Amino acid sequence: MAELDPALQDEISNLQTRHTALVDAVRNYSGGSIAQATNDLLAAQAQTESTIDEREAALLGLIQRNTTKPVPSLLSDFATRTYMTGVRRLEHGVGVHDMWNVSRSSVRWVWGPNGKLVEVASDQPAYAYDPETGDPLGISVEPTRTNDLSDSSGMSDFGAQRHTRTLTTDIECPTGDNIFAIERTSTGALYGIIQQGREYQAGEKVTFSYVIHPNGHDQEFNGVIRIWSGPNRILDSDVYVGIDENAQPLPGGWYRVHATVVADKAGFSGASYNISSNMDVGDIFYISSPQLEKGDVTSYIPTSGSTVTRETDSIYKPLRDEYNPNGFSVYAEARQKSDTGSVFFLHKGGLTNSIRVGLPTNNDRAMYVTVDGSVKTFANLSDFPGYAAGDPAKIVLSVDPKNNRVRLTINGETVERTADQFPTVEEERLGNVSANNNRMNGTIKDYQMYPIVLTQSEAEAMTL
Repeated sequence: MAELDPALQDEISNLQTRHTALVDAVRNYSGGSIAQATNDLLAAQAQTESTIDEREAALLGLIQRNTTKPVPSLLSDFATRTYMTGVRRLEHGVGVHDMWNVSRSSVRWVWGPNGKLVEVASDQPAYAYDPETGDPLGISVEPTRTNDLSDSSGMSDFGAQRHTRTLTTDIECPTGDNIFAIERTSTGALYGIIQQGREYQAGEKVTFSYVIHPNGHDQEFNGVIRIWSGPNRILDSDVYVGIDENAQPLPGGWYRVHATVVADKAGFSGASYNISSNMDVGDIFYISSPQLEKGDVTSYIPTSGSTVTRETDSIYKPLRDEYNPNGFSVYAEARQKSDTGSVFFLHKGGLTNSIRVGLPTNNDRAMYVTVDGSVKTFANLSDFPGYAAGDPAKIVLSVDPKNNRVRLTINGETVERTADQFPTVEEERLGNVSANNNRMNGTIKDYQMYPIVLTQSEAEAMTL
């Protein structure tokens, strides 16, 4: 970034000195009535804020003219929890609730910086961390989801074939939930199958997950999660998913594993943990925190006696001065694990007049531009051959109504489209189109808006 004139710092320091003197004068005010003193205080406050706003607006304009990099008009760095917008950006940031409306009508759980699950209160942002490294991932956004196991903490939903399952405190689990020692009692297939539970419908996606500790028996990872077929079950034939296929490393030698299937017919899941003939009689490993849910795998929802539903995360705000309808750009850094979802959604009154971007947002679509219910242009995720769905992504959307162009850049690759019309938008949402539509499962690390149309070279440099 270009160097600023040192005199600007003198102006800032002078402004701070004047502000301090003004505050002292108000504090020492002794004449007139209390009402007059209050009015004088409010007038002094308004004058001070106006002066700060004018000075900072001038400074920001000077920075934008002299800097070698674009300056955002809105910045939401969810990883560092830094939020700045409009004026006052140089003076200080704002709190997340000062910028965004964050709503969720239930508590939820995310991985904290120490590698353990932490509970997040309702209507609070769910800041997530990599459970293995402790690195911040940004804000977690997940859809409404129910753990269909009524007793995940007690594992009473499961049978036990060729093993005993005993509650133990010999080892600590990062989920903080109960831990069960699984001890093989005879040779042959060791498994614990879910007993009935919820019934699913044909075509629905179903995921079974749990947390496992091999306890030194690495051969366990030759085991599988098995979704059984049979009468009253959702599959026409058994599905086996290797435990090591989707294993997410956790602290302390634990792993979270899962398997996802699409139901062939209406019925019960028939899901089980399954170690086949591996391990010797008397060998012990540990299991905790099982979850059965309709949809792809999401964060753990503890249950004890009845099923529990975690409501969706809604993050949105009205567009103000950060938005330039004559041309603007959006930068986002996110990871979307779901097949559909919106990383960000700009709109006026819903989908009818909107721009949405997802990885993908629907089928193979990465971007839609819609005006008065008519799709003006779109881009497919397959147009970005260097990007694989589910990977982390850096995204830039550049909207140029004057030249009838829009560019989408993902991880250094750019697609340009033309459109004869663009919507004027009034609200921005992160993670979904609405609380019940196009909901993303993933994390958003950074979100910024620029009041200019970033060039292709600028966008590609920002996303590499």
